[in-house]
Amino acid sequence: MNNRLLDALIIVAESARRSSDFVAESRQVEEELLDKGFSEDEIDKAIRWVADRLPKKKSKPSLRVLSNFERIYMTTEGSGLLMRLRNLGLLTDEHIELIIARALLLDELPIDEESVRNMAFVLLFDLKNHRDGFSMYIDSDDNQVEN
Repeated sequence: MNNRLLDALIIVAESARRSSDFVAESRQVEEELLDKGFSEDEIDKAIRWVADRLPKKKSKPSLRVLSNFERIYMTTEGSGLLMRLRNLGLLTDEHIELIIARALLLDELPIDEESVRNMAFVLLFDLKNHRDGFSMYIDSDDNQVEN
C-alpha cells in the first residue's frame, strides 16, 4: 500500500506544482487517480497531505548534488526518485540527508528506488511519530545502529 500512496502523492504534488489553483485542479486529479485504479481513501490522503503540507508558494528548488561517495552507493533510479521528491517539495534537504545517512548506517546498500520509496514514505507520513525524522540511535552496549 505504501508504494501506491506514495505514487498518488507524487501525482497530486505534480499537479499542485503545475496549477495556480490547486483547489479547482483537485477534482480533475481525483478523476485521474480514480481512472488509474487508486482507491478513494488513497486519493483523499494524498490530496489532504499536499493541501496541508506542501508549500503554497512556488519556489525555485535548490540544487542538491550527490557526492562521489553517495553516487557509489546509490542506483540511478534511487537518486532519480530522491531528487524528484525533493524538486516537488515533498522532501526537504534534511529528509534527503536522513535517508542517505540511514541507508549508509544500516548498510542498506545499494540505495535503490525501493529503499528511497520506503524511507520517504516513513518520513512523509510520520509512521513512527517522530517529528525529527527517523528514530535512529547507536546502542552503546554493542555499537549497533537501532531504529
